[in-house]
Amino acid sequence: MAPKLTIKFVEKSGFIEHSFTLFVRLKTVILLSLLILNNKLKLKAAAFSSNKTYMKTRILISITSLLLSTALLKPALADTNISNARYAKMLDGLLSHSVTEVDVQQTKKMSDVIYIDAREKSEYDASHIKGAIWAGYDDFDLARLTSLNKDQPVVVYCSVGYRSEKITEQLNKNGFSNASNLYGGIFEWVNQGEQVVNAKGETQNVHAFNRKWGKWLTAGEKVYD
Repeated sequence: MAPKLTIKFVEKSGFIEHSFTLFVRLKTVILLSLLILNNKLKLKAAAFSSNKTYMKTRILISITSLLLSTALLKPALADTNISNARYAKMLDGLLSHSVTEVDVQQTKKMSDVIYIDAREKSEYDASHIKGAIWAGYDDFDLARLTSLNKDQPVVVYCSVGYRSEKITEQLNKNGFSNASNLYGGIFEWVNQGEQVVNAKGETQNVHAFNRKWGKWLTAGEKVYD
């Protein structure tokens, strides 16, 4: 299976990261192609040997061909800017990458975007992205989003991106054509210096979920229930 597109950290050049990723994928394709060629040569030799050897070689060719098609056809993950290398590595393993992903800076460049908060109400009340619509997670209800145009750009977020990924999947299944998951969540939003608000206006408070996950929030003032 082809390696995932390397996550680009804020301090690195996007061109270098993208080029390296393409090189890794190309290298994978070449190696798999050579392996298929080698196995086909073995298949010819096996045809003059036992049926057992012949069948084993055919199975190996089939498996290698499947890996090659995966390497060629699997879509790459979007480049995502994460300010902390350890956080980026954790996110890469945590998330399924099953939906469109956008990072903080990409989101800031989007026009007419609607933010959807996929956290619990107490988290939303502590602070949220300005203008965000609370949708919840455990008690998520599409009825809260009936006023939205399903073709409008929508960015869903939670603390780190796990819950919002699941909600984005639900939106996609229900006809939202332009829904994305905020990679790194509101933690990364605040880590990169973006503002959050509550009922009183701008605030430094950010609900950190719990102390285990709160370690990834490196800016703002952590609050807990």
